[in-house]
Amino acid sequence: MQKKVKLIQLIYCIHSLLYVVLELIHILIYYKIFWYSNLSKNVFYMEIFIFIGFIAIPIILMILLFTLTLNRKLFETFHLLSKILFIIYFFNGFLISLVMCNNSLSLSSFFYYCPYNFENNDIPKIFEKFQINNDEEIKKRCNYRRCFINNEYLNNNHFIYNFICNFNDKDKMIECSSMMENEQKISDELIEYVNYCYSYTEMYNCQRKNNFIIYNIPYNYKCPNKLDIYKSIIASFFIIFIEELFSSIPWIIEYYSFYELILSLSITINNINQINNLSLKETNNTSIINEGNNENDNIENIEREPTETIIFENNNNSNNNITINNIYNNDILSIKSNIINNKNYTQNKIKLNQINESKNQLINNPNKDPISIINFNIKSKEQKK
Repeated sequence: MQKKVKLIQLIYCIHSLLYVVLELIHILIYYKIFWYSNLSKNVFYMEIFIFIGFIAIPIILMILLFTLTLNRKLFETFHLLSKILFIIYFFNGFLISLVMCNNSLSLSSFFYYCPYNFENNDIPKIFEKFQINNDEEIKKRCNYRRCFINNEYLNNNHFIYNFICNFNDKDKMIECSSMMENEQKISDELIEYVNYCYSYTEMYNCQRKNNFIIYNIPYNYKCPNKLDIYKSIIASFFIIFIEELFSSIPWIIEYYSFYELILSLSITINNINQINNLSLKETNNTSIINEGNNENDNIENIEREPTETIIFENNNNSNNNITINNIYNNDILSIKSNIINNKNYTQNKIKLNQINESKNQLINNPNKDPISIINFNIKSKEQKK
């Protein structure tokens, strides 16, 4: 039992270490993936602190197993607690999985429409009125996925929007081609932007119909790229499948470990009860034997006298009974003497039963010749010998 308890304590230790690793992964996910909405981001941020509680619980339970007195009631409490904590953790993991899944799906859609939601009057704000001196910073801002509208026109009852983009959009509904400054007319407000970023990224002329979603985003917003999509999908897969599966295993192992402890304890108690019952029976038998030994001691103290010849008269039943008792008492004394001398107990017991049976026959049949019954018993003894 103690070995099983120590094994559970070791499982609790591994449980906490596993959750520490998962907590670090949660922190990494929080800072490295692209969050579509602040709501999803805040919910996951709260999850980081909730998970700290899940790290502390196995440590607390392990300490309690070291300090509390081990008994069946304690094991049953821990068994029930493991089940409750597993349900709470699974429900919490299910909610976080929904948050991650929703973030990935929304991000996949947002990825295509985000760059087309910037306004031309945001350009001076984005580039700080083109006063940035750091080339690395200029390159970074020029490569953020952005599109600015150059012009628009009506074609077959559809508005066609002509954008200047710093990436090649490969959406089926969009047609993009590389542009040269002298080959495409650019609006005056876009000329400075194109000239400023032309050395850091390639520019494209992209046309699309009025089929995009408008988002309210700030001017300095960084739209997601394909790498952000991949990271979000991987993180969602990790949370939904790997973490939910592996992090639930310790609770299940602990639940069934306590179940085995309770079952083993029940079997042990039943065995102890059976042993106690057997011991009680043996004690009772011992008492009987001891009583028999006392009788044997008394028998040993009886002075053996020579067997007397007794003459029976059939007419006097009361005398017959007395005489029969004397005869059979001598046989009984002989058998009990053999028992004391460690001779075959079973054979002597059979003899004793036969004598009692013969005695009963004679007493119940007073008219029958007692001598013939005694002789019959004597012959039976000689044959068995």
